[in-house]
Amino acid sequence: MKSFFISSIFLLMSCFTFAQLGSSCGFPDWDSSRGYQANTYIEYSGSVYHNTVWSQGEQPGATGSTNWILLGICNEQLLIDNPTLAYTQCGSVGQWNSTQNNYDTNDLVAYNHGVYEAKYWVVGTEKPDESDAYNFLGICVIPIDISPAYSDGEVLIQASLTSVPLSASLVTHGFSVVESQISIKKQTDANFVDYVITPVNNVITHNWTPASYGDYDIKYYCKNSVGVTTLETRTVKIAISIPPQLSLTSPSVSTAFYQLNFSSLPVLFEVNSTQEAIQSIVFKDLTSNTSNSVNVSSSMTSYSYNWTPTIYEENKLEIVATDVLWTSQSLKFSYFIIDPSKESFLFDNLPYQLKSLERVTKVFSFDKTITSVKSRDLTLTQFSFTTTKLTVNFNNPGRTGLEIITSDGDKYYVGLRIDHVDGSVPRYPTHISIGSVSEDIPDDVNFFNEGINNTNLLLNNRMDVRYTYINGGPLIGWNTWQPDRVIKFARNSLKMGLMPVFIFYNIPDGGESYTTNLQHIQSPTYMTAYFDNLELFLNQVRDVVGNEFFGVIFEPDFLGYMQQNSEPETLATAVSATTIATNAGTLKSLVERINFEINKKRVDDNLNLEFGWQLNLWAKPNVAGIRGIIRETDNVSGPGSGDFQTQLQKIKQTSIDIFQYGKTMGIMSHGADFISIDKYGLDALGYSNASDPADPSSYTWFWNNDHWLNYFTFVKSLYEESGVHVILWQITVGHINNSTSINEYTGTNFVPLVNTSKHYEDSASPFFFGDEVDFSNDQARFDYFSQNKHQDSKLISNPNNKHVTFGNHFSELNATGVKLVLMGAGVGDSTDGIGDATYPGATLTDDHFWIQKVQDYYINHLITSTLGFESSTISDLSSDFTVLIENQQLVIKNISDSVKNTDVYLFDFTGKLLMDMPNQQIGIRETIRLSQTLLSNTFYVCILKTEGSVGALKIISK
Repeated sequence: MKSFFISSIFLLMSCFTFAQLGSSCGFPDWDSSRGYQANTYIEYSGSVYHNTVWSQGEQPGATGSTNWILLGICNEQLLIDNPTLAYTQCGSVGQWNSTQNNYDTNDLVAYNHGVYEAKYWVVGTEKPDESDAYNFLGICVIPIDISPAYSDGEVLIQASLTSVPLSASLVTHGFSVVESQISIKKQTDANFVDYVITPVNNVITHNWTPASYGDYDIKYYCKNSVGVTTLETRTVKIAISIPPQLSLTSPSVSTAFYQLNFSSLPVLFEVNSTQEAIQSIVFKDLTSNTSNSVNVSSSMTSYSYNWTPTIYEENKLEIVATDVLWTSQSLKFSYFIIDPSKESFLFDNLPYQLKSLERVTKVFSFDKTITSVKSRDLTLTQFSFTTTKLTVNFNNPGRTGLEIITSDGDKYYVGLRIDHVDGSVPRYPTHISIGSVSEDIPDDVNFFNEGINNTNLLLNNRMDVRYTYINGGPLIGWNTWQPDRVIKFARNSLKMGLMPVFIFYNIPDGGESYTTNLQHIQSPTYMTAYFDNLELFLNQVRDVVGNEFFGVIFEPDFLGYMQQNSEPETLATAVSATTIATNAGTLKSLVERINFEINKKRVDDNLNLEFGWQLNLWAKPNVAGIRGIIRETDNVSGPGSGDFQTQLQKIKQTSIDIFQYGKTMGIMSHGADFISIDKYGLDALGYSNASDPADPSSYTWFWNNDHWLNYFTFVKSLYEESGVHVILWQITVGHINNSTSINEYTGTNFVPLVNTSKHYEDSASPFFFGDEVDFSNDQARFDYFSQNKHQDSKLISNPNNKHVTFGNHFSELNATGVKLVLMGAGVGDSTDGIGDATYPGATLTDDHFWIQKVQDYYINHLITSTLGFESSTISDLSSDFTVLIENQQLVIKNISDSVKNTDVYLFDFTGKLLMDMPNQQIGIRETIRLSQTLLSNTFYVCILKTEGSVGALKIISK
């Protein structure tokens, strides 16, 4: 149905409900304590009054009253006689809101069915009908409602052309109908034929006999006594037979395509004869005003037409199928064609995310002069700017966040997404993605916005993903205490250039336990609300992210509790495949219903998402000791030991059994994409169950190198058994004290973690990213972290200085099927690796250790992947060479005791080769200076190859 209210007044109906004419119809009530300027209208005792001079305290209608002139009661005649009191342009007027901070000059608000205009700045709590800051403009007039008898697109089958009764009922809202008519035209004709109709009992009727078969447009028009008009339109098909059925197969309606040069697109559609055989099919390009016939076959229902667009933006198309009795059916749709090389924006109307294609140079035009641009991921793009234009050369598909500063000093943060050359949205990058838990509080938002550093990449805050919890249960949870939680998180993630991942965590509510979860899944009321909550969540994400890729992880710990208590798949729940009622389903039908609903939503709304369930290391009962399954190798020898292999096999089997329990419960149903596995939500030294500070092994989760490799074994078994990729969840960010790494933020060693709330040690970051730790004052820790039953070549233990070096283990993680590692503070007392340390209430508590290690990870990936050097071949050449940039020139000094025949390579931060100088003979204690001028305050990677060794040095030009 198409509805047009010429006054646009019905747009206001969503803001407030109109009153009928009569008492309290919208005029402000008279107040004896107020002074009224001349030319004011008020209502008193059911009548409307108007003054011509200033008045205060004089009661309208009282004997001797001269200031107030009686106009009459609030009825139709009053508004006819005083047309300025009938406000007929309410379409842009919003309801007065006392929670708004203020209203500005000329702002319009609706209050008690009247319309007011702010004369100057006014506080939001000041009521319009009681304040001199507002002018009363009139009362909103309700337009006539027109309800035609025929619905839009109605098909009327007539063996021969006969009379058609066109009628529509009217609701006048207290106003007289002064004009009404019905207008008709065949869609192939140019002009309407108008029929003036006099309403009878608020119904307009016209008996119309069509001149021929075909599609007709019909307009129903009315105007009331104060000039407000209403127009309703309908289309009606007069047919001799039932029209053919048409449906679009692909691409779906309103799909957008990037095309640098116009090229053909195959449009697939279905045509089915309903009654008579199909005689013709015509594909029309309404934008270019062209049409082409499609070959018809009696044996076919599926057709294809190769359509070539003619303009950028919207291209309107139509398919018309006609049967042998000349009854036709049409299907109108449109596709959007986008020029990937240019786009224009206003900064005040900036989207959350800019988009383009890989290998396309794109020019973004803005309405203000640009003075600075920074990118969170410099390897993704090369960019330049001139006045109002930002030119970007896209190297790879992916995402980044931009900071744009304009000449007036304003800062803008916007995401930039580079789609694949075929227009498909990028998902995971080639490296293992890293993400952090994040809230939309100022600390976290400032951390991402203010932390883009394009000079020293170790001070950058590049990341791939941010994740958050959608939690608290469907009755007292996120949608009650933070209704915009999902919206803000999705919006900020796009602006930061980060993929959003949501932990949907609503089977528990205020607290979590086996008992609470069981009560909830067996409650029809709770589970009905749960699925409503899931629908609300997905709708809110969809409305913000559009076709952007996002992830959903379901119900951490829920199945872990069920497995710990040996609950079978037949455990009674309130959820079956189709109903929610007491004992309607089982544990399996509940899990499968959750998967069904999200997958159905994915298909129906074309959501670009992945989903999966979180499993737990501790889920299988009676299998491990007090320290958990990952530490089953603590009391056995190394790889050559049968006990070691036995215990390692036990870890693998436990992983398989935990997955199989989840699979039995239905976690892989309906296209689930991944498995998520936890570690433990609190940093190791925050969990002090029967722990001795002098004995690092007594802390259950303070894993050494062997334990982490056991964990990798567990994860790999999950991957191999499930056949889907794995996401690591709640990997903590605390580190081991006495790291020898230098904090780029301070130029000193990292401040030790004091092992109190939010400042706990953990071994995750050293193991994943690599670190050297000084244990010279702690023999117990040195011994514990030197253990190497896996014979890992990346673990180096030096008994002379008591240093232990952990290698970067992301290459080993590749073999475990992991695509994403989600890190960060899992619970409130955890060490926090993000947050704005320059602001009060800062959340960052690890002295920037984690975020600096993350940046080092990306730089190492640049070296090993983009530059083509294997991580296993890169060695530490610091004992042989000193490399720096001095006076914008590369300086290399041989500090060893031998002549070095060295190949020198220099790369910029995007991986572009700047210098290729083989066979440089560098004598003992000799310094060479390479003449090429380098940029100041810029990050470079220098690769030295000498005597079979390769060294990668990260240097900054000062």
